Formats: sequence, C-alpha cells, structure tokens
Amino acid sequence: MDITERKKNELLLKEAKLEAEEASRFKSDFLANMSHDIRTPMNAIVGLGHLALQTKLDEKQRDYLLKINSASDTLLMLVNDILDFSKIEAGKLPIEKIPFKLDDVLENISNLFQSKLHEKNIELIFKVDKGVPPMLVGDALRLEQVLTNLVSNAFKFTQVGEVVISIKMLALDESKVSLAFSVRDTGIGIEAKQQEKLFESFYQVKSSISRHFIPT
Repeated sequence: MDITERKKNELLLKEAKLEAEEASRFKSDFLANMSHDIRTPMNAIVGLGHLALQTKLDEKQRDYLLKINSASDTLLMLVNDILDFSKIEAGKLPIEKIPFKLDDVLENISNLFQSKLHEKNIELIFKVDKGVPPMLVGDALRLEQVLTNLVSNAFKFTQVGEVVISIKMLALDESKVSLAFSVRDTGIGIEAKQQEKLFESFYQVKSSISRHFIPT
C-alpha cells in the first residue's frame, strides 16, 4: 500500500499546527504588551479623576467628571480582562493564596459603581451570610474581577430596581471554607434558549439589545 500521500498530508497538518500555535503566541505577547502600555495612562486618568472630584465643583463639572470616571473604570476593566486573557493563553495566570478582608473587596466594588448609582435609580445591595468569615485566604484580585464583571453587566441591563451580591457559606472546617457568590438584578433577563450559549467564545446576547444598553 502506498502511504506517501497520507504521510505528506500529515506533515502539512503538523506544519499548519505549528504555524497556528506560533501565531497564537505572537498574538498573546502583543496583547500583553499593549495592555501594559495602555494601563499606565489609564490608571493616571482614573486617579486624577478621583482627585478632581474632591475639589470644589459646580453641578455640571461634577457630572462630567463622574461620567469620565465611569468610562475610564470600564475601559480599565476591559484592558485588565485582555491582559488576563493573554496570560491564560500563555498558561501564566497565577492564582494567589494570601490573606484578605472580604469587606475590602466588597467596598472596592461599591466604590467602583458609585457613579452609576447616582446616574440610575438602582440600589447596590450586599447580602452576606452571618457565618461567612471576615478574613479569607485566596486571590482577592481575581475574586474582585469576577464580581466586577458580573455587576457591570447587571448595571448595564438594569434600568430600575436593584443589583444584589449574595455570599452564602456552603461548608466550613478548620482549614477551609466553601463560599457561593452570586449576582442578581432586576433587569431584562436572558431568554432560556440564549442561556445555553453564554459560555461560547465571543458570544453576546442579541447585538441589537446590547447596543440599546450601552453603558454611559
């Protein structure tokens, strides 16, 4: 049996696979470098915006600054997500295990969405089980990123009512605690048939709806 053609095809597939992996690596490196370069001026914009809000301002100036801060925070979150995505692709996303206060994470989230609370008739509510330990060991930054993304989407698709972050204790022993974090809102919701596609790459609920709910 002549298997020359098959071997040739296998070699071509192997070369194509190597080229695709190399292209993916270049893309990840590019995203990581660009994210770092963008994040530095973005942090300055966010910081200066917060400082400017502490000064004497008229109502219109304060409104403009709140909107600038809100847009800057959103853009910074997107940049951080891009950086993390490139790290995940490269297999270099470390998960830390360090002590942190749960209240600090929740306070940071509350501060981040203060401008949206002023703009919309929405209340941000935290529901924490009494037994949840105030001090935890884990990756506070990743936890905050996940909750921030969920809350950001909740605010985006909610025009009135509330956004609730709930933390329930599932199990507790001498060395470990299992917690369940959830975010609920009074927005438009997602159809059951679309919920199945939520975890597909780059999937977005009806683009027409998303465009209608562009964050301000």
